[in-house]
Amino acid sequence: IVFFSQIIIPFIILIYCTARIVSRLRRKAVGEKAKLRKAVFAVLSVAIVFSICFLPCTIARAVLLITRVKEWAPMEVVAVQVYDALMVLSYADCLLDPLVYCFCHSGFKNAYISFFPSFLKKRLLKPVSGTPPARTTTTIISGAKRIS
Repeated sequence: IVFFSQIIIPFIILIYCTARIVSRLRRKAVGEKAKLRKAVFAVLSVAIVFSICFLPCTIARAVLLITRVKEWAPMEVVAVQVYDALMVLSYADCLLDPLVYCFCHSGFKNAYISFFPSFLKKRLLKPVSGTPPARTTTTIISGAKRIS
């Protein structure tokens, strides 16, 4: 029960919040349509990545518990192996979320890349097909940094 509540409750909250945010963004009439589409894509991407990473592991855990309750020893061995393999996928969510943010917003990408060593920054910010790299400006507004 604890394992499933750790996954199912956050999943329900994530889906509810995603649906509300997407609905609100689609109703918004003010602002650039391209930016609104990008925001919808970012929100949906986070929900999809979470679903792909955690739901298979949750299903495998349910199958494992069923095989243990029914005492199907040969199936339990397979279920344990599948569950262990899918646990790696659930851990990958921690890696994939920053990548989603990185590809969805150039300001986040530039801030994220700023943590890399300088030789990697040059390669990551290298212009693609002749276009100059995105520039990051930092403005101090009443003591707080703002990246734009």
